[in-house]
Amino acid sequence: MFFRYGIIFFISLIFSQIILATQIEQKNFKNVFAQSLKEHEFSSDHNPFIYRSLPEMDNFANTNSASQFMQEINDRYQKISLQRLFENGEAEVYATPVINFNTATSKRPLTIVLVPGIFSEFIETRMFEEAFRGKNSNYRKQFYRASRGSLRNESYDAFTSLKNVTLDDVTLPRQISPLTDFFSVSNIGKNIKIIGLKTPLMSLETAGDIRDKAFIYNRRLNSFFCLMGVPENIVLLGYSRGAMISLEMLSQLKKSHYSWSKNIKAMVSLGGVVYGSDSADLAECVDPTDPKVNRNCTSLYLIKKLAKELEFVGQKSHQNTFGLTQTALWNFQIIERNNARWIKFFKEMAKHNISFAGLGLPQEITRLNFSKTFKDLSFKIKKHFSEFKGGDLKSTAELLIKVAFENFDIDDYVTGYDKNIKKFKLLVNEFVIGVTQLSTKQRLKWWRENNLPTKGIHYYSLAGSMGQLKANPAAYNVNSIDFKFLTATYNQYVLDTGYALNDSQVSIHKARFWPKLNSLLNPYYKNNPIKTTFLGVLGQHHWGMALEVVNKMKDHSLNPFPRIPLLESLATVLATDIAAESYP
Repeated sequence: MFFRYGIIFFISLIFSQIILATQIEQKNFKNVFAQSLKEHEFSSDHNPFIYRSLPEMDNFANTNSASQFMQEINDRYQKISLQRLFENGEAEVYATPVINFNTATSKRPLTIVLVPGIFSEFIETRMFEEAFRGKNSNYRKQFYRASRGSLRNESYDAFTSLKNVTLDDVTLPRQISPLTDFFSVSNIGKNIKIIGLKTPLMSLETAGDIRDKAFIYNRRLNSFFCLMGVPENIVLLGYSRGAMISLEMLSQLKKSHYSWSKNIKAMVSLGGVVYGSDSADLAECVDPTDPKVNRNCTSLYLIKKLAKELEFVGQKSHQNTFGLTQTALWNFQIIERNNARWIKFFKEMAKHNISFAGLGLPQEITRLNFSKTFKDLSFKIKKHFSEFKGGDLKSTAELLIKVAFENFDIDDYVTGYDKNIKKFKLLVNEFVIGVTQLSTKQRLKWWRENNLPTKGIHYYSLAGSMGQLKANPAAYNVNSIDFKFLTATYNQYVLDTGYALNDSQVSIHKARFWPKLNSLLNPYYKNNPIKTTFLGVLGQHHWGMALEVVNKMKDHSLNPFPRIPLLESLATVLATDIAAESYP
């Protein structure tokens, strides 16, 4: 009897220690991160890199409706001082964590799938680029070897491409490509495999409807796992809008026949748009011409108006006694009207102080010099953008203009004019859908209508905030275009919303999971609550937490934030939790 109870007591003791270790990791992710920095010989104090949330950021009274809950967290977070968050973090004392990276991941090896954010197909730098830089990744070699040696359908997939658009296309056409074009593969140490979802140039795979993108990513992952085998512990790590797509992937997988979906043990939102972006909300204003409204609203309105009004020359082909001469005249008139619309767009953007103010637009433009003015303007715009690889961009509209003028030959009146107009219209449409789905209204609607798997899976969130009184040079490249641009964006975000706790793109309270809110939005979550952990606040802007650079510098300098130690710290916590939660 004693022996039997002794065994039970011993097993219970072991189990309790594992649970305790899990709780310690959840509460002290900062210490795990600090330990990783120490192991990487990072020459800076750990405090400026990550901060624990304050009590007032976590504890909320019971409310009876989702709208009341949202109002409460909105009001509370507007009152929270950024300085208090930083000072509280600086006062914390580092304590050696109870488990390290190698020990945790040797017990539970992980395969982390990186789901990128919006616009990634127009940025040369991949999410966590550092993880793919090494040339000796065994996992990458295995993937390329398996891909070359397979003739199965799983070795190929299709992607949509603006490059191949024809005038008959209502939606983007598809192009077949080898599976190696859709994945970046690497590993960190012996026990962490990294799978990065690649977005082909001009594919628009991070824009448009998240339902379509999630379906594509799930299909490709199925092909990948058919080729490489199904890992035991899969983690989805969604960055920015990629967090939205990751959640949609999980919602679709819950209803799918993909057997590997049961091996997804965790989902991580990194600076994710979980409950919406205030920047996207501001793009949905009532009067876009009001000079007091946010420039996101005005620029989005202007670019949508431009795309809608542009005409195809092929639509006017009147044959009469003049024959082709009359057709050419009609086409010339259409091109002139389009040129006038482009010029008006740029003047409006400059008038509202959004961008293009320095291009030297003439005050008065007559019909006789529309084409010349537009040609001159086109040259200036291309020169304006030639310095940037990712875009020192003040609005979504400016990015779309950059893409159009660099890739579509909008000012070419001889070859492919209609096709280029069609590409521009499709581009704007996809990105308008993408930005609209980032809004708080659309995100709350998504939670009402979608059920996530809740058994055997843990949901984590990690947010960021910049705006320190003195920027940490070990975390930021303070001389970079990225830093200067996002600092201005952060300050504008605070002025527009009142939320000091933001990473320049997303507010902290909308980047973390709120199980109570989920249950108020959707009855499903009352009986099936998601298990969540908020890991803390990174002292970093939105781009820097996942990307080493967006606007490449002439001196090749990068954002120095320690992203590999961050990945290792996440893996340590996740592996520890998975081991504890899967204990028989």
